[in-house]
Parts: sequence; structure tokens; C-alpha cells
Amino acid sequence: MTARIILRNGNFDEIANEEIANGTKADGDTVSFVFATPVPDVAYLRIAITSTGPGTSPGVRTFGVYR
Repeated sequence: MTARIILRNGNFDEIANEEIANGTKADGDTVSFVFATPVPDVAYLRIAITSTGPGTSPGVRTFGVYR
């Protein structure tokens, strides 16, 4: 997967360009992240960013997700 992730106010606002094996998502399409249940009080979402679009840099990010 190649994705350019835009963060606004510390939250996932949109994934601007995601290419996946079974198709391509268009700009502004919504992508949901589903955690296994039971959901812990704090979960962490690790995303590898491989694009070099504006506002992004390659690398792995870890985001805290609170329920």
C-alpha cells in the first residue's frame, strides 16, 4: 500500500491517495481502521508512509487511538 495521509488537528482527516492490491481509492475516499474486540483503552495504529507527497515524509508513524 502507498498512502499519503493528511492529519488535521491531530486526527485522520483523509487518506488522499491509497493504492491497494484490489483497486485504487480516489482522493478524499474514506478509509476505516477496525480494531479487534474487546477494544483496549489505548490502542496504537502503526502506518508505514512511503509516499513523498506534500506534507508527508517517508517513515513509520505510531498514533495513539483512545476509545
